[in-house]
Amino acid sequence: MIKHTVALTVPNARAEQFYDFMISPTDERYSEWWQGEHLQFHIVKNGDDNHVGDLVFMDEWLTGNNGKRHRLKFHAVVIEADRGTDNYYKITWQMKKGVQLPAFVTLCLTDSPDGVVLTHELQIGFGGIGKILDLFIRLYFNKSFQTALTEHCNAEWYMLAEYLNENSYEVMTLPEFFPLTTAINENSLREITDVTIVSRITQTFPSATQAIAKSVSNNAMKGVELFKLDIPSSALTKSKEIKGAFRAFSRGKDTISKNANLTKVNPAQLNKATALANSAANVMNVGSLIVGQYYMSEINSKLETMSKTINKISDFQNREFKSRIVSLIPLIGEISEFSIEIMENDETRGIKLSALEDLKAKATELLSQVNITIDELRQSNSNPTYKDYQNIVNEFNILVEHQSILIAILEKISELTYLLSKGGKTTEMCYSLFNKFLEQSVQTRNALEQWHESQVKALSIDLDKKRISKSGVEGFFAAIPAIVVDDWKYKRLDDSLVQKITTQSKSTTSVPTGTTDVYDNDVEIVIKDGKYYYLHGAS
Repeated sequence: MIKHTVALTVPNARAEQFYDFMISPTDERYSEWWQGEHLQFHIVKNGDDNHVGDLVFMDEWLTGNNGKRHRLKFHAVVIEADRGTDNYYKITWQMKKGVQLPAFVTLCLTDSPDGVVLTHELQIGFGGIGKILDLFIRLYFNKSFQTALTEHCNAEWYMLAEYLNENSYEVMTLPEFFPLTTAINENSLREITDVTIVSRITQTFPSATQAIAKSVSNNAMKGVELFKLDIPSSALTKSKEIKGAFRAFSRGKDTISKNANLTKVNPAQLNKATALANSAANVMNVGSLIVGQYYMSEINSKLETMSKTINKISDFQNREFKSRIVSLIPLIGEISEFSIEIMENDETRGIKLSALEDLKAKATELLSQVNITIDELRQSNSNPTYKDYQNIVNEFNILVEHQSILIAILEKISELTYLLSKGGKTTEMCYSLFNKFLEQSVQTRNALEQWHESQVKALSIDLDKKRISKSGVEGFFAAIPAIVVDDWKYKRLDDSLVQKITTQSKSTTSVPTGTTDVYDNDVEIVIKDGKYYYLHGAS
């Protein structure tokens, strides 16, 4: 049996901080702790709620003062995890390669007035007749290795205290599902069907499985009990204890049952490594995936409606222009297809965002062309005859429909840009160009509305009664019988013409109606009949 032990006291540190850091490791934080020496340390497979049974992977260099380097790289299972019983914290990892090996790393921590009293122990070897194998183990675990490990331990724990103090890192106390006592609007519930998101919910929130089981059981007994969970995002209370941190808490039936400090994480910076951590990053990542799936699904539905609308537009003279608009819709639809792989891969999301910028440029070019054509057609027909007016109205009808669709397309591009940025860009930034072209389109439609008012008045058109006064020879001969029957003065207008004039005389809204900062709102999940639902529009 070979044992290697390092004992030391680390000032300006707390045992709880060290424990939480080591029990919920991520590659990012581990490598930041000691760059160049620490390579990887993360959870490969989760165990129970206390982390017993967690399978982890660790990879690091041990560089001695003489410059000689040794590699320590292994998988291990957490076989003991004691979080603060009588001010005593302990984690024991047992190395594994196919089967669990007789190799253990134990970390013991206690608080003292001088800081954290820490013991790091590495134990390798067999008992009984197996001791003979210790000779072979010592070939690798030699004096040079042990010296490098001692020097490594004597440095790294002081560095961890400094790292934690600089980053104010705390593990988040996870929210839990609780019975829902208030009524909810069924129309606000959208079922979460993506199997990966459902799996993430059950992995991230321990109370989910129990709530699902109870919901199914109560449903079978016609009890129908609902459970709700709030995933905090922006509605966090500032911590008085840690600068730049916030308070997270789990609500009991009438009181706050648990709470913790956490530092807010930018969802745009999350990746698969941090998503696997039992931390604020994991919670917020689940929330962003739920929000992203819902709103991207909504965009897909609206794109399908746009596609059907534009296909109904008869525009034989400008088929090429119409085809350019039509081609935008499937390209946007391809990007709006929800995928966890895309949402969690920064490089892939960057490619999609770049593609959206190209589509935005094409959409704005087409919209500018439509607005210019509307203005030119209006300005060149200041005093048309009734026959010309009918033809111009038909031309305007196609242009206005193209304008409306392009505005909607540009809005969806802006919305997708915001959703794919995962809150990394503000809505103001994502909708900036959309708002400019919306205002341009509003001005174009306002001028068209005034033009119609002028023509309706000049041609003696009564839109409410759907008629136009007879003029010229026809009006002269209709004047005498009109003395007896007033309707003889007028000709009836075609319903479709009235509808087109009325539509063209309405200005587009100048108030942007795009997605609000949905990533800054709490995400609420409801369990009903054993299924998960996103309660949208709840915040």
